[in-house]
Amino acid sequence: MHGFIFIEYEKFALNHLSYKAWDEILAENNLQDRQYNPVTIYPDSEIRALLSSVSRRTQLPQEQLLELFGMHLVPDLMKVYRAYINPQWRTLDLLEHAENTIHVSVRKSTAGAAPPILQVFRLRHNEIEIHYVSERKMIELGVGIIKGLARFFNETDNISVELLKNEAAGSSKIMVRQLF
Repeated sequence: MHGFIFIEYEKFALNHLSYKAWDEILAENNLQDRQYNPVTIYPDSEIRALLSSVSRRTQLPQEQLLELFGMHLVPDLMKVYRAYINPQWRTLDLLEHAENTIHVSVRKSTAGAAPPILQVFRLRHNEIEIHYVSERKMIELGVGIIKGLARFFNETDNISVELLKNEAAGSSKIMVRQLF
């Protein structure tokens, strides 16, 4: 997982916890001395451990934390990947092109980077189906990013997101519809 994600997760966690609680979480996971570089890849086990600890402290399910974290990520993701985003795009357009623009760039620019594979199908002008494939099984993070994009583009009331989770099959779907 990219160091950028860890850096952002700390900012997100501090919206829900005190600095003292965050320091305790780092210590309980033997990460108190870890300095995350935004473009370095770190073990997925570290983000899982931090997610689990924050979930216990906040009493929020990990899936809910992932979704909230995804929403939190969007403003900074939009800054980082601005060069790959057509200014005419809105939520559905960006989702339709994320794999062949942003994810391709991430895989090329950072050895070992493994963003989820997104197979996106435009079913209608106002509806897309996203097949999410990742060994991380953090699809709720993707749902949160989609909801964060809708908020970023002022389309929150106009975008519906439905998660069709199938962990047994190793992939899941997200249905995204523009309502009007």
